[in-house]
Amino acid sequence: MDRQTVYPGQIPLETDLLNTNKNMMVALGFLAQDILGINTLVSGLACTPNSPAALNVLVAPGRIYSVQNMDATAYSSLAADLVHSLIKQGISLDTTTLACAAPGTVGYSVNYLIQAAFSEVDANPVALPYYNASNPAQPYSGPNNSGTAQNTTRKDTIVLTAKAGVAAATGSQTTPSADAGNVGLWVVTVAYGQTQIIAGNIAQVSGAPFITNTLTLLAPLLSPAFTGTPTAPTPATSDASTKLATTDFVNRLLLGAANFCVAGGTADALTGTIASNLTAPSDGMLVLVRASAANATTASTFNLTLGTTATGAKIVLKKNLQAIAVGDIPGAGAPCIFQYNAAYNSGAGAWVLLNPAAQQSTLTLEQILMYS
Repeated sequence: MDRQTVYPGQIPLETDLLNTNKNMMVALGFLAQDILGINTLVSGLACTPNSPAALNVLVAPGRIYSVQNMDATAYSSLAADLVHSLIKQGISLDTTTLACAAPGTVGYSVNYLIQAAFSEVDANPVALPYYNASNPAQPYSGPNNSGTAQNTTRKDTIVLTAKAGVAAATGSQTTPSADAGNVGLWVVTVAYGQTQIIAGNIAQVSGAPFITNTLTLLAPLLSPAFTGTPTAPTPATSDASTKLATTDFVNRLLLGAANFCVAGGTADALTGTIASNLTAPSDGMLVLVRASAANATTASTFNLTLGTTATGAKIVLKKNLQAIAVGDIPGAGAPCIFQYNAAYNSGAGAWVLLNPAAQQSTLTLEQILMYS
């Protein structure tokens, strides 16, 4: 943010104060742009029936944020700047009353679009005192003592209007589009013979650019309470950091845990079924299988059914692509820990037997988890 520099004893210039105002506008405008973006937004500006009820509505005070030229016209001694643009804030401090007349045809209704536009005008004209060199004790009134009033404020405000649509048979009337430079906020529907507008006649325009959340309504960093359906990136299954555990992460983690099933099929063509929404085993998935018999060959397969989906017979290997030995599945009732590896078997996938019979006495739970 730029700041004007002045010095003791210096004769002040009007541009010192003008540039101070402009510098503040530039700083706040680009801060608003960094936070809000470049699309037009509004805050406040609620629309309600009048009280007592009549054929008009009240639009509450509010703000509009809109990209505008730095200065469309000269700002006193500062030239217009049509090259640069920034977010400007238009403010409405008071309630605005907008008339919405009923149509004159029986059975007809009309939709009024309540629209808002940013407005910048020079206002508050005053005949200012000017220095009189010939008689300093008697200041001039206006430039060259002309008595001419000059605007003293560049006001950024909101212009609110009720744009009437074309009256038509009730139910077939349409809402007009917003005029150039305006954004639609509310639709007010008035029928023939209606003498007052009620809350049910007022509806917010779909997609109206209201700012719905202030910073105080957003979840705090400490002990946040989320609403709606927040999302977050899903960490890797092996992630042990303090990142958010998404639903997908938990699902993968649970599917990677030891799912239990009793083996069916034959000793060398095992089958098993576990409850799951998946249609294919996930890489690293663990399944605990109670064997029905000892394997008699080194080419045993395991066909896992996930829910109702059979995933196909996959070769059973030991780690490092070693073939299992006869009897590595020791016999009926033996617990076998299978882990799916999608890269094994030339990318076709394989089930890795983590506790072949020769290692059952030495494989620890920690070692099993290391493979997961």
